[in-house]
Amino acid sequence: MTTTKRSFLTSLVALLVLFSMFVGTTFAWFTDTASSNGNVIKTGTLDIALMKGEPDGRGGWTWTENNGEAIFNYDKWEPGYTTWAALAIENHGSLAARWKAMLSLNGAPTILADVIEVYSTYDHLFNPDARPDFTDGKWQKMGTVRELLDNDGMIIEGDVIAPDHRQPIVVALHMREDAGNEYQDMDLGANFDIKVIATQATLENDSFDDQYDKNAAADFFPGFQGGSASISVTPDDQGMTTAEVSMNGGDVSAVIPAGVLLADGASSLKLTVTAKDSSDANIQLGENEKMSPMDVHIEGVAPGNNVPMLVTLEGYLTTGINTGALKMYHVENGATVVMTQVQNPTNHNEFSYDPLTGDVTLALASFSEVAVVADTNNPWDGETLDYSWYLNAVAPADYESATVYTIANADQLAAFSTIVDGKAEGIAQDSFAGKTVKLANNIYLSGKLFDPIGWGYVNTTWNSGNADGKVFMGTFDGNSKTIFDLR
Repeated sequence: MTTTKRSFLTSLVALLVLFSMFVGTTFAWFTDTASSNGNVIKTGTLDIALMKGEPDGRGGWTWTENNGEAIFNYDKWEPGYTTWAALAIENHGSLAARWKAMLSLNGAPTILADVIEVYSTYDHLFNPDARPDFTDGKWQKMGTVRELLDNDGMIIEGDVIAPDHRQPIVVALHMREDAGNEYQDMDLGANFDIKVIATQATLENDSFDDQYDKNAAADFFPGFQGGSASISVTPDDQGMTTAEVSMNGGDVSAVIPAGVLLADGASSLKLTVTAKDSSDANIQLGENEKMSPMDVHIEGVAPGNNVPMLVTLEGYLTTGINTGALKMYHVENGATVVMTQVQNPTNHNEFSYDPLTGDVTLALASFSEVAVVADTNNPWDGETLDYSWYLNAVAPADYESATVYTIANADQLAAFSTIVDGKAEGIAQDSFAGKTVKLANNIYLSGKLFDPIGWGYVNTTWNSGNADGKVFMGTFDGNSKTIFDLR
């Protein structure tokens, strides 16, 4: 027994000694490493350029960027006269782009707009050495200049353009042969612009599909840099304007009513709009909000003037923004004042936004910085109704006679519902029979409750109150757009 105990103790001591030798040591295992170096996370860019083409004599084109120059410039039009221009939309960015070319007029059109027809085609269907034949099936008639202006102004809408690619088109203008002597010595009433509007397109793929950016908000500020315009005025004995005058210059214009107080000795007015790198407004931006400040000034207006003037910034914002996504501020005497958004601004510090063109109109009696703030998630407030697309489709006194109506955002889509349902205040119920309603942009309803467009069926009594139903009987053209977050 003693021998056994001694052997056990000896073994235990040996184990303790062995264990103590392992304390402080590291067990070794076979190892290896692999790495992925130089990973990149970088946002893409949306950058579109308008190019002007000239025949190269070999059946192709030589392209140069059109930096705002006039494309159509001729002063001897007569019945039957036709002119054309080869244009191209180039994608200089890194993201795929969807685009459309729009026509806009910097003022009210004359009757000449009724006889100038607009056509478009793709360049590979056009022989630059031959006179355009608008009956050969290769040209698309977009309508007269007036018809374009009464609708959305679209000349042509193109396919998706990948980065570093170009999509050429040809635009032709034609004066109808039956234009009579009443059109002599006449112009359109103002210069017109051709603008290209681009938005993101679903071309690139993520780990799942090409739809990852379908709800991505657009860059609400398409690069508006301002402009200037001027006009001569004659003040009355009190130093005020005696009649309404208008001035425009490129992307900016102003309407000066009678009664505006002029600075001492002023005989002209000059509107200047300049983009600012930073804002003097005391505004705390939300997570999804972006700001675009502008300095707006009319030289020649007295500091004590209290009569509002209308200043329009064409293409200041992108199209299709909902009312609930926009706020505007005016910096006056060092204080930041919230401006009121209305459909027809008349009072000081009111403004309007046109979701079809991106134009912003300001009513201001005094001038300094204005700053628009946009929520790039483009929320709809679920309440605002915009009937301008309906009331302004043709002359306001005859708005029900239009055959095509264009809807640009959720405010207008909701107004469309009330017209069909007979719930629009001051506007008669309209079934839109024989008419077309077209979407100009994707519509974001933000999950708000939305009344259906039309309900029940005429002469049935299943709906509450046994009332006749109100149905939409026209054509709804989705125009390849999408209505998101419908509830």
